[in-house]
Amino acid sequence: MLETRQTNRFALLFFLYFIGVTLGLAFFPPFYSLSYAEQSMLDYVLAFLPPICFYFLFTKKSPRETLRLKPLGWKNLILVVLLSFAVKPLMAFFSYFSQLFFPNPVEASSGAIYSSSFLPMLFTIAVLPAVFEELVMRGIVLSGYRSFGTLKASLATGFLFAMLHLSPQQFLYAFCVGALFCVLVQRTGSIFSSMIPHFLINAETVIGIFSAGTETSAAVSPPATILFIYVSIFALLSLPVLAGLLYLFFKVNPLPAESATPLAEKGTLPKARFFTPSTLLLCVVYILLGILPELFS
Repeated sequence: MLETRQTNRFALLFFLYFIGVTLGLAFFPPFYSLSYAEQSMLDYVLAFLPPICFYFLFTKKSPRETLRLKPLGWKNLILVVLLSFAVKPLMAFFSYFSQLFFPNPVEASSGAIYSSSFLPMLFTIAVLPAVFEELVMRGIVLSGYRSFGTLKASLATGFLFAMLHLSPQQFLYAFCVGALFCVLVQRTGSIFSSMIPHFLINAETVIGIFSAGTETSAAVSPPATILFIYVSIFALLSLPVLAGLLYLFFKVNPLPAESATPLAEKGTLPKARFFTPSTLLLCVVYILLGILPELFS
């Protein structure tokens, strides 16, 4: 469908702009006079705010409807908070599994994070991504994939969200949690159901870095193999808890009834596709800038 293709084009243009801003700031000397937190804040604001504004300026769509700016009830608030903690062991499993093949960019930047002040880094790593990444991915992009249905739209948006990180080590867990966030938003009709767990997950990372410290964590860290076994067991044990919370969430938020397509129109409408020239080109960009540099570094 036309909306799906437009969404794919937006995703491609956004990714190219996002990469362009990041590379452009790297060649802007005054940028390096800022602190690490200030650099990250500037990068996020310049990379996300203009595309969001231009999208609504040119499409004339309602930000409230597209972004699903709907209040979240107290039951859902409790459930998404619990889900954000329940999914962490599974994310850790995917992260440590990927770390067997690719370096972890969070660990590489932990020294710069630890050397900065806590509150600015919490704002940069937890608040800004929870707002801007969700507005783009679970707001604009997910809204454009409504014709896919809940499952396919969640997988497609999760796939783009994983590529957004431009890190093969982060791909698996970003895809997993990105797809889950899509389900939360589609069932509740509120983007706050993804913003809140996104913030909590990232905030836990920041708190963990500042609590342990770079030197301390390096000194007490067990061998990678032992750590991976421990994380795997913990993830396996946490699955029943995650499944139980999802069951409660789906019970509180039943699948909304979708309007059926009239029989006369079935077979005449063009089938919506995720893999179009735009998304295929986006995959090529991800391979060139995300995977290949890691393989040849």
